[in-house]
Amino acid sequence: MNVAKEHNKHIKFINNTTISIVFIAVISLLIAIKIIAAMVTNSIALKSDALHSCIDLAGAIVGLIAIRIATAPPDKGHPYGHGKAENVAGVLISILIFSAGVFIAYEAVMRLLEGGELEMASVGITVTCIAIVLNTAIAIIGLRIAKKNNSAAMEATAKDMLADAYSSIAVLIGLVLVVITGLHQFDSIVAILVSFVIFHTAYGVFKKSVGELMDKSVSEEDMISIKEALAKHHSAFSDYHEVRARISGGRLYADLHLTLNCRMPLQEAHQVCFKIEEDMRQKFADASIVIHPEPCDDNCQQCQCNCSEK
Repeated sequence: MNVAKEHNKHIKFINNTTISIVFIAVISLLIAIKIIAAMVTNSIALKSDALHSCIDLAGAIVGLIAIRIATAPPDKGHPYGHGKAENVAGVLISILIFSAGVFIAYEAVMRLLEGGELEMASVGITVTCIAIVLNTAIAIIGLRIAKKNNSAAMEATAKDMLADAYSSIAVLIGLVLVVITGLHQFDSIVAILVSFVIFHTAYGVFKKSVGELMDKSVSEEDMISIKEALAKHHSAFSDYHEVRARISGGRLYADLHLTLNCRMPLQEAHQVCFKIEEDMRQKFADASIVIHPEPCDDNCQQCQCNCSEK
């Protein structure tokens, strides 16, 4: 079982690291073409989009570092592992995202006040279309892997890239409107709208990361899965209570109290707990589960389990 756990950790680390490196490569490419396009077109919206991609790059690097730290094995100073490094990274990434939004909003307002015209809008439209396709594809892949591995850092980076795709769509609409109407103010207006999309993304990432740092309970869906695993063995115990569960660094930590027949041998009680833990790990790989067995009050009329006393 230990070999299987180590194998799962190794696969998880490879998947997370690989997609993080892909993030960095794609974002670096996008930054280069967006900066060139912004210089050619003199578009504040494209300039803002390029800045957003720079924040994406910083976030991806922070996320990669956090994933490497989080996958380090427990040590004397950190007996529960280093999983919260991903949540800390999520908070840092959310701050970076928010900072980008503030800068973009400021630049857009200044352009509206001072004026400015676009040049070669077709170049900006082409570059923006490429950015939308690349960002969306990589972000969706990243979100799927993040959900599978419960990686807060990867989810933060993927959501940032998805927000970048949304902002690029807004930029595209703005550039098209400028071409159609000849009103260059649309470029700045779109940049302001992009900043609000960025603020929303920053808030979502910050809220989730801080929630896990504060040991927020797992989702209702995950709690149902835990209770379903218990329900499979309902005939072996009287009841369960004080169920608690949280996620840290992509790993489930759960504990609960289980009421067993007061005459049940210790070995049999251990087997009941062991089987429940194994069923939970079918849903939550590498979960840390602690079950505290308690003796029943010997009131068989109130008990629902099928023990030897019945």
